[in-house]
Amino acid sequence: MRYAAKALIALSIAASAVGCAGHPGHPGQPGHPSHAGQAARNSPGHATRPASTCSASEPHPHRYFGIIDGNPGGSAYTGFTNRTGARPTLVDYFFNFGTAWNSSMACFAARHSAMPLMQFDLRHLTAADIAGGGSDRYISHLADQVKAFGLPIVISIGHEMNGNWYPWGWQHTPAPTFIKMWRRIHDIFGRQHAINVIWLWTVNRAVRPAINPRPWWPGQAYVNWVGIDGHDRHATDTFRKVFGSTIADVRALTNDPILISETAVVAGPHRPAQIAELFRTVYQTPGLIGILYLNMWTVRIDWRINDTASIRAFTKAIQAYEPSSGASRDGPCMKVCISPIT
Repeated sequence: MRYAAKALIALSIAASAVGCAGHPGHPGQPGHPSHAGQAARNSPGHATRPASTCSASEPHPHRYFGIIDGNPGGSAYTGFTNRTGARPTLVDYFFNFGTAWNSSMACFAARHSAMPLMQFDLRHLTAADIAGGGSDRYISHLADQVKAFGLPIVISIGHEMNGNWYPWGWQHTPAPTFIKMWRRIHDIFGRQHAINVIWLWTVNRAVRPAINPRPWWPGQAYVNWVGIDGHDRHATDTFRKVFGSTIADVRALTNDPILISETAVVAGPHRPAQIAELFRTVYQTPGLIGILYLNMWTVRIDWRINDTASIRAFTKAIQAYEPSSGASRDGPCMKVCISPIT
């Protein structure tokens, strides 16, 4: 059963009962095919702890948008958002699964009228150990902490597992072990009633050294959103060329909303036009709910946008993704973030 998606309905009712419009967020979109839990995808923006009170409401963004730079709130992140006027509605960050957690990064997102997206990096624990129950006590405590955070939060476990570059991925961990691990984490969160979680299954575009993600699909009851990572590495790349076949692979499994969970365009005179095409296509494509843009130097490629033409293109491209001009910058219901949860 999709405990997270269904239970968010109950949270929405509780929040409304105390007159609290809650944290911004609108997973899903009008016209998305309906199935179990779909109503909840349209209402987690109203989810919060019943004890909270708020004085403002944040309009729902039509599509989600965020920036990945490895350190949300840091000088590079702030400098880029200031330069482009960006107001992300998703804040993506990695969490070393197996280590102590606190809510400070999630609260940073909430204070900036965004929803946190926490990626579980599994380098500290093996998928086999987790699947076998060796981390159950840790997971239960983590679920309690996330529950106490109280606002909607997106969680992804072991991203890009259909590629061969991570220890939890293809050629390193058997797909059945990955599925067993995913389900175990999901089910423990369910038993702890951490109903504010939106589960994001994140794959890489299916081009070698990555393959069709089907073997790693944990099942319809265990996923709310699907994320796809892919990049424009060549001047001739388009959205359809990079993502089209993998979207088809995903649609053979589920009609869940799809987030372009990491993308970027390589530097060059072609980049402004490709940025525009990328954001425009995501916005206009039914079933796609948003985009996270990588703006950092990775191991092999500097994806950062520094040239004036690309800055202008990016600034224009994200305008359709912005909340309305009346949106609160303070973020309502911030009582849950007065003291970070540890």
